[in-house]
Amino acid sequence: MNLFEKIVESLRVQMEKPVPYGNFHLISLLVSVLLIIVICLTKNKKSERSLRLALGTYGFVSLVFEIIKQLLFSTTYDATTNTLIWDYQWYAFPFQFCSTPMYSACIACFLKDGKIRRALIGYLSFFTILGGLMVMLVPTTIYTRDAMINLHTTILHAGGLVLSLFLLIHGHVKLEYKSVLNGLIVFGICLAIANILNISIFKSGILNGETFDMFFISPYFTNDMPVFSIIEKYVSPNLYIALYGVAFLLGSTIVYFISYGISTIYSKLSKFKLSHAF
Repeated sequence: MNLFEKIVESLRVQMEKPVPYGNFHLISLLVSVLLIIVICLTKNKKSERSLRLALGTYGFVSLVFEIIKQLLFSTTYDATTNTLIWDYQWYAFPFQFCSTPMYSACIACFLKDGKIRRALIGYLSFFTILGGLMVMLVPTTIYTRDAMINLHTTILHAGGLVLSLFLLIHGHVKLEYKSVLNGLIVFGICLAIANILNISIFKSGILNGETFDMFFISPYFTNDMPVFSIIEKYVSPNLYIALYGVAFLLGSTIVYFISYGISTIYSKLSKFKLSHAF
């Protein structure tokens, strides 16, 4: 093996495969809760610097681990020849819904306040929080025996959830429905990119029988997502994508109303305490 391949193989650290609500998962949840507590305690220290730091840290740390994941998934060690066999695994292509917060955060951390950044932050606040929350509460299929892969999926999903709450609690996203609609634009663009990738990669003939199903909306492969896998069987591909988008808009709308309700209650309690302090 050359030096680069030795570095790649050194990253293949094995561990016992974590199970839902086992030690690894519980520690991940505990760290997430502690970070959320810190976010709540520092909610009055909103600043542009902390926003860029949060976006950049999450985005680029996730990106580094994504690169490591791609390298590990694409190689197999052959002990007989002492070489790495390279074979790209198309199913692991990094453009699933849960990957998009990584790209959104990386882009947003370089932008000044404006329509594009507000749209990206709206997407991170109201849409991608859904993926992080669902995966961290029900991590049935995300863990492997590769420690780096487990760290990657934890940072991506738990970190995405924490980032979303940071944006909401620190007030970096306006609690108005326009923010959800701005996020919907980003979601729509991501959905369109995923659809284009699904069709173009499949028709290119380079898959060699492998699965390529970004956002789980490919017309050429079936998915195993709850509810969506059933809907997919009975409707056309275009209607399925439309229903898929409506479902995520509904989920993000629920997140918005919960956030708005909590903010309203907190504001009223603060005013009540202030009025009784004199």
